[in-house]
Amino acid sequence: MSLHPTVSLFCGSAPAHTPELLAELPKLASQLATRQLAVRMGGMASGLMAQTGQALLAAGVPVTLVYPPTHSHEAAVPPHPLVHHQVVPNLAARVQFLSQSPLCVTLPGGLGTWHELFEAWLQLRPGQRLAVLNHQGYYTPLQQLLEQGQKAAYLRAGKAQQLAWCQTVAELEPLLP
Repeated sequence: MSLHPTVSLFCGSAPAHTPELLAELPKLASQLATRQLAVRMGGMASGLMAQTGQALLAAGVPVTLVYPPTHSHEAAVPPHPLVHHQVVPNLAARVQFLSQSPLCVTLPGGLGTWHELFEAWLQLRPGQRLAVLNHQGYYTPLQQLLEQGQKAAYLRAGKAQQLAWCQTVAELEPLLP
């Protein structure tokens, strides 16, 4: 376990499809390294998770991979002194563990990433922050849905404002612990 303050990252297992998003990853890693933060994430065996993990390790950021036994492919990540493994009983326990960080950042992803975002949001504690990297408007439809839910009174007033919507990695910096 790392003694550094942590940031949890939720991101997809499919690769980043734009060079602009790939260019943001070293910037994010640099911000985290500068503040001597460690990262918790669900894995880095494939896709955007792997691309993000590579950028983090290149910047010297310690990473804890959190996964259940059913995701044992994450254990196949080549050994690295900055990579630690935390095996948890199931996916719910993974999200609960990840959600303990003072800041959780959601990068583009699919169902698994969305599940992590919503589950972390439901477990939000006072003083904790959730940020969404809305790269090239990827999450704009979700933002609009939440606003509509709030207008229709299906989402409690103020709930949508608990998410910090960032268009770039630079906008995440003031949120870092």
